[in-house]
Formats: sequence, structure tokens, C-alpha cells
Amino acid sequence: MLKQNLIEVSSAMGFYQNQIVPLLINLTMRRRDLAAYRSRVVPAADGRVLEIGIGSGLNLPFFAGRALREMHRVLRPTGRLLFIEHGRAPEPNVRWWQDRLTPAWKRIGGGCHLNRAIQSLIEEAGFQFDRFETGYMRGPKPLAFMYEGNARPR
Repeated sequence: MLKQNLIEVSSAMGFYQNQIVPLLINLTMRRRDLAAYRSRVVPAADGRVLEIGIGSGLNLPFFAGRALREMHRVLRPTGRLLFIEHGRAPEPNVRWWQDRLTPAWKRIGGGCHLNRAIQSLIEEAGFQFDRFETGYMRGPKPLAFMYEGNARPR
């Protein structure tokens, strides 16, 4: 009986992760306030463009910091990394919430982390910033701290 229950739970989680999470992420990513970020960053892309996006997040289990290091490896010396990402907030009380919410959020949000230190991750992958801006977009603070800018290989 326990084995059957585990199979049913696993099946339900597979359905949720494969069918529901992509729909939720697509709905979330269509928000108007996110379009403002895209309208600033995407037009800066020119020449040969390699777009790296997580979309619905189904590929996230196959990535780590390795993805940024690989971007650094394939980017030409004159190339740029353009980014828009949400992550770790500067205020301790918001970070406290991000750290508490992330374990559950990862499960319901397709592997999404609320508390990734985006600046450090980009720097540790070998990039230096040409433009780096942060701030909150509209919404609950633990979910809404944004990083935006561009960086180039060191």
C-alpha cells in the first residue's frame, strides 16, 4: 500500500511539474511590469545572439553555476551577457523570508530559487559588469527583487 501511495504521489508531482508549472510560469512571465525589463534589455542584443532562458523551468534540474561558466566560455571577447533575473534582496528581513520560502517555492515553482545571489554568481563565472541595476518590481518583496544589466568576460 505504501509503495502504491508513493507511486501516486510521484505521478501527481510529475503531472504538476510537467503540465501545471509551465502554464503558471508562462502566465507570470506575461506581466506588464516584466515587459518593461525586456524592453530595456532585449533591444541591446545585436550581432550573433545566443538566448539562454529557462522558460517554464523544466530544464533547471540539469543546470547549476555551470550554465554561466559555459556562457562565459562560448562568449566572444567582445560579446556581452545581457541579464534580467530575480534573486536575493539586500534587506535582512526580506532575505530571511526568501530563505524560509525558497524550499517550498522550489517545489511549487519548478525549481525557482528566490534567494540566489545573482551578482556573485555572475562575477564568479568570470564576468565583469558594464551595467548593473537592482530594485524591486511591484509585488511581494521576497518575490520581487530584480537584477538587470550586462556584463562581459574578464
